[in-house]
Amino acid sequence: MQVKSFIVIVYLAFFSSIHSQAGENEKSSESNPATEVPMTVSVDYDAATRPLDKGRVLNGSQGGYEAMADLNWFPKALPKLKQIGFQMIRLDHLFSDKFYKVVSRDKEGRIACDFSRLDRVILKICEAGMKPLMCLSYCPDILLEPGKDDASHPTNLGDWKEIVGQMVAHYAQHGQTGLYWEVWNEPDAKYFYAGTQKHYLELYLASADAVKKADPTARIGGAADANFLSGTSQIVPLLDYVKANPKTPFDFMSYHWYGGCTRDGKPPYDLEWESDKAVALFRSRGLQTPEIFIDEWNTSYVMDAGAGADSDTNRTAPGLAARIFNAFEHPEITKIFYFAPLEGYRPKRLMNGDLGLLTVDYHKKAAYNVFDMVHRLGDNRLKTMVVGPKLPGHPTHAMATSNKAGDEITVLLWNYSDTPFLVDLSIDHLPWKDQEKIKLTKYLIDADHANYFNYYQSKDPTKGNDTHEDLTPTECRAVAPSEILKSQHKLSPFSVVELVFRKSSAKD
Repeated sequence: MQVKSFIVIVYLAFFSSIHSQAGENEKSSESNPATEVPMTVSVDYDAATRPLDKGRVLNGSQGGYEAMADLNWFPKALPKLKQIGFQMIRLDHLFSDKFYKVVSRDKEGRIACDFSRLDRVILKICEAGMKPLMCLSYCPDILLEPGKDDASHPTNLGDWKEIVGQMVAHYAQHGQTGLYWEVWNEPDAKYFYAGTQKHYLELYLASADAVKKADPTARIGGAADANFLSGTSQIVPLLDYVKANPKTPFDFMSYHWYGGCTRDGKPPYDLEWESDKAVALFRSRGLQTPEIFIDEWNTSYVMDAGAGADSDTNRTAPGLAARIFNAFEHPEITKIFYFAPLEGYRPKRLMNGDLGLLTVDYHKKAAYNVFDMVHRLGDNRLKTMVVGPKLPGHPTHAMATSNKAGDEITVLLWNYSDTPFLVDLSIDHLPWKDQEKIKLTKYLIDADHANYFNYYQSKDPTKGNDTHEDLTPTECRAVAPSEILKSQHKLSPFSVVELVFRKSSAKD
């Protein structure tokens, strides 16, 4: 995402036309009918369906907020992102003179690269145990025509290859080989790329050649389209070229997918990813389907909705849980990257309806705690049957996992609606011995729990209070052992509940 405010404004206008699947940012009252709708969730401990790769969803995409000019700002968020298990961070604006000032010319007019500023972000990501996804954007000033901005196609692709090659080689020398390198950001949007489809193909081929020569183990891909189904998509002509020239390096497809929730808590819901259409692009051309990255996603694309918008509160949390669940249901999706880990579109406003997991001053929003819950899930999916609201996209649903040690079961429940649900939960075929007790720990995100905005709007936000934003147990109690473990729980409107059942001895 660009830094200039007028670019961001037209960017939002662009998205309002191409991301038709995104719902309106409406407000609705959280009604509380007297009678909860019944819902049953049945988990079978003996029926482990498949391993759960949480790394597929625990990733973030950080854009070009003005606050990124402070090179310490984003690295300060890394410990909290590591805390929730984030594995990859996509970073764009790598060649932007607004932030990193990598590229210049020496007195003889030769290309010179200084990576010291960029290192302060990229190497910190690596030191934190995460991997960067390197988005090769935008155009540095020395490759711009006079009067053009950094969305322009480079004036000299030979120079572009030089700076790309130097960057890949630099990080390989730091031990960062085999990284993913993505060619540009949203090149199908004229506000982010002024070139044609022919220009983008030339840009991709130049970039791929430079990346592979500098690090043969590196991965190259794209096109990071804002809407790969549109007529301006860059991925379609690129794949046509790959079909005609099968030796062309192409290791992963990336695209962006915003929206999905109607944001009024009512059907219809559109929480799918269109990944079947992405796979069809390859199958229809006789190409092997590569890794597929959705490396920007959120339930909305609006970064300036105002304090108290859904993205600030618990109201977006179950929508995120539903979309993450759906990503798990689509094995063709390699990874999804949440936009954004740290918000800063309006850096002087602590709450502004922005899209981050963390506020500009690092407070944990309700959305952050959804990822905390996902990180706490176990290693294996368990067969889970849900009887109740049958709605497209599973806006109100459940999933269950067990850990490798076999002493813990975690059940995740979410309710993206304004109707409360009474959940009858049963866990069948438990092998835990009768003389051992079972400890139940409950975590909750709703209007009053793990929801920093609730504290922010009622207290002095400058004082801060982590107890109002952390995901802390709301209930801890012993449960009588049984081969069929039954319990009842309430899902309030726009809530997410995580239940952890742990086998423990009498000494615990």
